Amino acid sequence: MLFHSSIRKELARSFWASWVVLFTIAMTVRLVRTLHDANVGRVDPQAITVAMGYSALGQMPAIITIALLIATVSVLSRMYRDSEMDIWFSSGQGLARLVKPLYQFSLPLVVAVAAMQWWVWPWTNQQVQDLRQRYEQRADIDRVTPGQFQESGNGKKVFFVEKSTDANSVARSLFYLDQSTGTDVIITSRSSMNSPSGGKGAVKLIDGERVQQLPEGDGFRVVQFEALTIAMEQASAQLQAAGVRSTPTLELIQNKSLWAQGELAWRAGMVLLAANLVLLGLTIAQVNPRMGSGASIAMAALTAIVYFNLTTVSQSWVSSGRIGLWGALVGLHGGICLLSAIWLTKRHYQWSWRHLWPAAPTSGQTA
Repeated sequence: MLFHSSIRKELARSFWASWVVLFTIAMTVRLVRTLHDANVGRVDPQAITVAMGYSALGQMPAIITIALLIATVSVLSRMYRDSEMDIWFSSGQGLARLVKPLYQFSLPLVVAVAAMQWWVWPWTNQQVQDLRQRYEQRADIDRVTPGQFQESGNGKKVFFVEKSTDANSVARSLFYLDQSTGTDVIITSRSSMNSPSGGKGAVKLIDGERVQQLPEGDGFRVVQFEALTIAMEQASAQLQAAGVRSTPTLELIQNKSLWAQGELAWRAGMVLLAANLVLLGLTIAQVNPRMGSGASIAMAALTAIVYFNLTTVSQSWVSSGRIGLWGALVGLHGGICLLSAIWLTKRHYQWSWRHLWPAAPTSGQTA
């Protein structure tokens, strides 16, 4: 039908416009968080672009879902505002006839959300986790940044270098605090360099002083030196186990534990959420002559926020054993779909509560 084709074209234009805006906002927020993580030493500054790419893939299902809801509500609200819906209703059609073109447009997007949520989501989380673990498990000597205090991997050593030259192989004004032996050991030196004999796991200090606290508070031992070599901890090659968000979907299906069921409730719930929001958008969209189409957009945003939060709560309840996986999926998403269908049926047939109960006769009328 020509009318359905025009609706799908307008939905496509509105969807991509909404997607660009939402993607820009989400990536701006993610960029700020990633720069903060890089500043505090959680992410490698040289891998910010890679981390941003993985984050974009991970947030794509939510962005597509919200953009799909906004496109549905905005297009239908415009049709109400321009009296196109009045023509549609006067021709003997109802809101239920719009379900087919809406889902013809949204079905490929829902399938894309399912593919990303079930396969791309765990893969991106695994890649981000590997980036952070490799950066956190780097050698202590690689942690030293000029002008900043840096902790070692075990948190028992602190380094400070005032200035670094020659590609970080020579540093000036080094401060080193070691608490790994149970007593405080403070070493200062005018310059330092990577030890050629010890390789990258040792640093040679030149012209400095070593102050060690004696046990039981008996004072300090001060030793001045012309050259001193200290060993640095090396990074561990073994990575930690992958988290629940990084676990492949097939492994979650085979795993019957509560945490696996909770993650499955989240991944499957996001797909059902994307499908239900299209129906919710159809039932919400309308235009108030006094408030314009902004009321429908605000209502759609509120509905999406509440629905997202309910999906998160259902995941928490499944993980804690309060409710089963199928109970969460059928109870929440099936209930939302049923309520949307009932409300759509009411608007499709123009039902009203006044039709259910006849008006009481006035004083001038007889029963």
